[in-house]
Amino acid sequence: MFGIDSAAKTGFDFVLVGVAGLALAGLLGLGCYGVFTGFLQTNNYLHANDWVALICGFIGAGCVLYLLLELTGRLNPRLAVFLCIFCGMFSVFAVTKGVPAAATTLSGKPAVVRFAITRYDWGGKGCPSTVVAVNPDYEDFRQCIKYFTGKRPDIGRTIEVSGMGSAWGIVKNRVEVR
Repeated sequence: MFGIDSAAKTGFDFVLVGVAGLALAGLLGLGCYGVFTGFLQTNNYLHANDWVALICGFIGAGCVLYLLLELTGRLNPRLAVFLCIFCGMFSVFAVTKGVPAAATTLSGKPAVVRFAITRYDWGGKGCPSTVVAVNPDYEDFRQCIKYFTGKRPDIGRTIEVSGMGSAWGIVKNRVEVR
């Protein structure tokens, strides 16, 4: 149509597959890093990144859909929906948790943030209940009760979270009940 021969088209396809693969690997890696480091965001950052996170989620879902179509040549609808949702979700986490957690780890300063225990929520499988603590400047702190040593902390007690901190939040290193 535009005078591009098949060899150039094949080379261009390889470049696009590589770019989509690298973008997807970066988004998934940052998303996993943010989720598994225990990063707690400040409320200012939490509310400022909604649209960017949504767009990034669509980019991650689009990359995996493109890779499925380009590498397999056909599309299994169930697998495609699952992978698009999974990769889109972790792409959102890359913006909401991963980038600020990585930046805070690299350039943050040691910090301590205090949270007040306000309630206990029902836990899930393997967790009898979850401690919920609040700080007006941060998202809610949630942690399974089985990770606290000693007796169950009372409502109204303070939890100190220490780690690397920045204007985006704090990367949880140590949690202590006061």
